[in-house]
Amino acid sequence: MTAPVTVVSSVYGDRNYHSFVPRWFKAIRNLENPPAEIIIGTDRPTYESAVEVVSENRWTYPQAFHLQDAISHASTEWVWICDIDDLAMPDALNGIEDVTEDVWQMGYVRQPDELYYVPPQLAAAEVLASEKNRFVAGSAFRRDAFEEVGGFPDVAFQDWGLWRRMALHGMRFKSSGRAHFYYNRHLATRGATELTMDRRVAQTAEMLESETRVAH
Repeated sequence: MTAPVTVVSSVYGDRNYHSFVPRWFKAIRNLENPPAEIIIGTDRPTYESAVEVVSENRWTYPQAFHLQDAISHASTEWVWICDIDDLAMPDALNGIEDVTEDVWQMGYVRQPDELYYVPPQLAAAEVLASEKNRFVAGSAFRRDAFEEVGGFPDVAFQDWGLWRRMALHGMRFKSSGRAHFYYNRHLATRGATELTMDRRVAQTAEMLESETRVAH
């Protein structure tokens, strides 16, 4: 038996993210409830056994582009984004068949400091009212819901932008109440290099402006 899920990730650029690929695949292969599909959006082949969507980035933000590109090739009911430098826990997809909501928000354990974070249970109106993103990028959502809202916006905060798009469309969110993966915090993460506090005001404004259009 396999879970009705496509696990999606992205690999791009020149920060040696390809070095994370073998251990990422090992963790995905060790899932107790294995996914039906594994798809990586990338700008070059990874030479691992998965579907690869190799494309040249055409957006301002390559992560949003490559994830969108990968998800466009998924055929399952659910999509779970697990960043290539993170590690899935063996029970990560256990219970997804019982989720009736549109988004299954997943917690994590951050490495190396062992911080444990579980997203709160929020309704759509609370998602829109929040001045910060309290949800987790590495979460699962229904593919048809993703397609209904136009997928990711081409913005720095593409995950927050997606949750807001879904909230604007009245989608339902479910917090799993537990951790599903190990979030690897290192010097080359986007949080350390792109999504810095000095850029937050401009990047938030960019995200809000994107809600008036659909990225292409």
